[in-house]
Amino acid sequence: MPEPKKEKTHVTVKVQRQHAVDVFIRVRLDLPLRELKLAYCNRLGLDCDAVRFTYNGSRIHDHETVSDLKMEDGDVVDAWYDVLSG
Repeated sequence: MPEPKKEKTHVTVKVQRQHAVDVFIRVRLDLPLRELKLAYCNRLGLDCDAVRFTYNGSRIHDHETVSDLKMEDGDVVDAWYDVLSG
């Protein structure tokens, strides 16, 4: 008898920034993406207010979730660091 299909609850996305190491972060589908932003910035010691995050060319808003943006495993989020702020 086949095993029932498990409902997916998380995805792993790659956050990339020019001239920096790519970071892979596992995120719950229903978690506001502000948490992904904070995790990335904390891991790299960046000021979260100075980093913009985009997915498929559109800015990611704090309240949006992985489900809202229909993200899948392996999708890429771009991080843009504003070197002029601060």
